[in-house]
Amino acid sequence: MGEGFKKFKRRIILNTWIRSILCGASCGLAAVGATMIVDKIADIGVRWTVYVLICAVGMLAAWFISFLLLRQSNGKISKRLDRQLGLNEKVQTMLEFCDDSGCIVELQREDTNSKLEELPTKGFALRRVWVGIIALVLSAAVLVFGILMPKKQQEAPYDPDYNMSEWQTVSLENLIQYVRNSRMQEDAKGQTVKELEGLLASLTDATKESQKKELVVDVIVNIKEIVDNYNAYGEVSSAMRESNFEHMMLLSEALNEFVHLPKSDSYDQLSDALDSDDGVQLSANISRFSQELQSCLRNYQDNRNAPLFVVLDGMYRDMEDLSKKISSNECSVETGRADLKELFSTVSDELHVVMSYEYENESTGNYAVSELMRIFGITDSDLPATSEKDEESPGLVDDEKNEDEDKEDDDDKELSDGGIGTGELIFGSDDIIYHPDDEAYVMYGEVLNDYYLKKIYEKLIDGNVSDEMRDYINNYLDMLIDGSARD
Repeated sequence: MGEGFKKFKRRIILNTWIRSILCGASCGLAAVGATMIVDKIADIGVRWTVYVLICAVGMLAAWFISFLLLRQSNGKISKRLDRQLGLNEKVQTMLEFCDDSGCIVELQREDTNSKLEELPTKGFALRRVWVGIIALVLSAAVLVFGILMPKKQQEAPYDPDYNMSEWQTVSLENLIQYVRNSRMQEDAKGQTVKELEGLLASLTDATKESQKKELVVDVIVNIKEIVDNYNAYGEVSSAMRESNFEHMMLLSEALNEFVHLPKSDSYDQLSDALDSDDGVQLSANISRFSQELQSCLRNYQDNRNAPLFVVLDGMYRDMEDLSKKISSNECSVETGRADLKELFSTVSDELHVVMSYEYENESTGNYAVSELMRIFGITDSDLPATSEKDEESPGLVDDEKNEDEDKEDDDDKELSDGGIGTGELIFGSDDIIYHPDDEAYVMYGEVLNDYYLKKIYEKLIDGNVSDEMRDYINNYLDMLIDGSARD
């Protein structure tokens, strides 16, 4: 092929590159502009790196596809030259017989090349380039429109004004006094009271409902964290039960029983299980128990300053020391058994105190949270999601108790176990109550006659009560003690 044909071929290839590049740039800019418009309308929040990626991918893909579609072979070029230049298939004939020799073929080839060399390439094959330029301008306009287009204005949710009512103020002050008078652990109590007092001060400055809700929810979350920081029963008890160690499962049950009672059947069973009149067996039992306890405590990674953890960790260390003394014959078997009994007795008292505090912490904390939600209209959906760990950890207080049971009419309550009531609360039965004089938890039946009824009968004897009121009181006492009422 002569220089004339190559001249036009270079021109056509250049045209193909220009058109494919224009197509790629147009598609890339249009894709970015369209994405930007959608982002402004839907408020998706697309990052700038995504725009760069969309532009690059769009340009490269469009350029590659358009180049494959627009490129032409020598045969297509020859047909195009004959058609556009009016050469009556001379270029096609030349290309067909380019490798042949002969006088006629050479003359035809020379004649065709001479005509191609005489024809100018200026303006050839540039007609459709303007289509690409127009497409690029339109795509740029789409991009500019996407940049200049304002974001869709989101209507602010309705946020009514808030002014703390007198009832809310009094209710919150009563709650603060309730917590202050509770039997929570002193540090936990002080932090909880501080949170509630801070809430009372902050709410006086709140002017919007959203501000009120945010302040109350923050305090609720903080109170829960305070209780979690001082209470270790949930995590420790779960670790004990999941260990599948018999001794640890008994100790877990004992911890729950120690909430109200100074003695625990599970704890006594545990003590009896470790005891032995054989020194080797006694040391092995104690060592096994201490290792199991250490394994459970090792899985507890939260607050290692929690009183329950401190008591159990001290128990583990004392048991380990006692096992070593018995195995090394530093003390006799009888002395070791006596030390084991004394150790269990001491730890029993400590666990009773600690678990009573944990119960009071959780009970008071739950009450404070429920009261805050009631006073300020906070729902469960307003609170942060509870972690799976918190959901799986058992508590000392049943949060799912149906409060509606307490509101049932007296006529619907059944007589059972010597008193009136429903569920776990049976008046006149042997429920565990707090005795203010002894400052301890005791059986209700043990103090019913000596304390409560004695004071009531003193009032009756004074003669300051009418006959009708005396009948009401006697009828109530009959139901309280016997579960029966006079006609």
